[in-house]
Amino acid sequence: MLRPFIACAPVSRVLAVALGLAATPAAQIVFEPPVVTSLDHPLNGVCAADLDLDGNVDLITAPSGAGYPYYLPEFSVMLGQGDGTFGAPADYELVWDYAGSGVVADLNGDPYPDFVYVVHTDGMPIPYHSVQLRYGAGDGTFPALKSIGGSQTEYYGGVVPIDLTGDGKVDLVVLSVPFFSAKLHSFIVDANGEYTHVDGPTLNGIPSGYALGDVNGDTLPDFVMTKPSSGIDLAPGQPDGHFGAPHALALGVSGTFGSVVLHDLDGDGSLDMVVSESTSGGRLDTFLGDGLGHFVLLQALPGQNGSIAAGQLDADGNLDLLVKGQDALRVLRGAGDGTFSFVTGVTVGTFGGAALADFDNDGFDDAAMVQSSGVIHKIGVIHNATYPPGSPFSDLGNALPGSKGYPIQLADGALQVGTPVSIALANGLPLAAATLVLGLSQANLPFKGGVMVPAPSVLIDGLLLDASGATTLAGPWPPGVPSGFTFYTQFWFKDPAAPTHAASSTGVRVVAP
Repeated sequence: MLRPFIACAPVSRVLAVALGLAATPAAQIVFEPPVVTSLDHPLNGVCAADLDLDGNVDLITAPSGAGYPYYLPEFSVMLGQGDGTFGAPADYELVWDYAGSGVVADLNGDPYPDFVYVVHTDGMPIPYHSVQLRYGAGDGTFPALKSIGGSQTEYYGGVVPIDLTGDGKVDLVVLSVPFFSAKLHSFIVDANGEYTHVDGPTLNGIPSGYALGDVNGDTLPDFVMTKPSSGIDLAPGQPDGHFGAPHALALGVSGTFGSVVLHDLDGDGSLDMVVSESTSGGRLDTFLGDGLGHFVLLQALPGQNGSIAAGQLDADGNLDLLVKGQDALRVLRGAGDGTFSFVTGVTVGTFGGAALADFDNDGFDDAAMVQSSGVIHKIGVIHNATYPPGSPFSDLGNALPGSKGYPIQLADGALQVGTPVSIALANGLPLAAATLVLGLSQANLPFKGGVMVPAPSVLIDGLLLDASGATTLAGPWPPGVPSGFTFYTQFWFKDPAAPTHAASSTGVRVVAP
């Protein structure tokens, strides 16, 4: 969290001088560092949904058997408060050896969100595997339990709720992962909530990523899978709810593909595909679909690789992406035509995956991630601080990472006479001395291995960062500032981990209303 407002007279003096007019560009996408909650059991992911139907997004963790027999699998529910914060976790213990792959959906049409996951036991003499459905009561609790698909041979590795037959009811697709190949199973639900197992095809290897959606125009969901060996396969959906034999997609590009998402990226009504590729330094490939099961490569964006989450991260109405790399979330802005551009990064360390939803009801998707290893089990909530349309502030990017990764500058205030205005730094080098650079024009000049965004007019030196690497300058907005007055700000500080021993925040443009 950023420190509270502190008085800082130099900011007011700087704002009260000079002239300049400029238009405000479209705001960039800005995320704050994670706010962390620790849990006492392993996690296998996190889902975001309004579990108690109060209009606020809640969190539910996917259970994990990692650490058994020291931990029995559990999942936790954290009810959202509507302001981006969450209540204390309520834990549900499962009497199984292993569990995982939890997904939220309305399974029985009541319309309370339900929770489905896979479980396993190594009990003697024969192991046992099944899918468990937890029916929600609409208050954030899950009192009713149903188990389906019990098997002694199929090791279920994942489950996806989706309408397979077009009857409006939510069926289940279950992926089993024995050893060297995987298999699809369909569980078709009837009007009484009972499930019928429909056996599906054996896949060509074990998927490194998969997604479901109608890509061939027959209104039935298809199964798209990436393979660690190379290539992407499509198993077409069939009218009875099972899947046809998988075949390789002709993509015109090869690679070791990982995470995959299906969305209509260009607004033509057909599903397109975004896939991460891990060789040659990482790459993000965008393929446009024709609605007939064919894809063509549109963009190969280098330097991007990891798990992909898609959502509305700014106010332009286009789908944007968060790509989780080795230690950071990389924020990619969608242009609405299927192409993406790198905006900035958010340092998150070993947190993995991302569930996107609007936690604070400001119109922008926030993110939740999990970290689970050894005795460390955490949820990190990452607030989207993107400036809304009409804001006097615009983020200009160009952070230069240091010891804690990407430093972030955050500005706040209505810029009305006498009202508070603040300029804050987060994710800097703890206890370092920083300099705030202010300028009356935008320079974007190469400097210390990064980019000096302002053309320096005033330097405010000696700003001591706290133990988290943060500081805030604040004061009242001064009188006499003309409408359209524009200036630029950026923090710089020495950091031994940066390439030239200097790191910088993003730049911010400020335009007086």
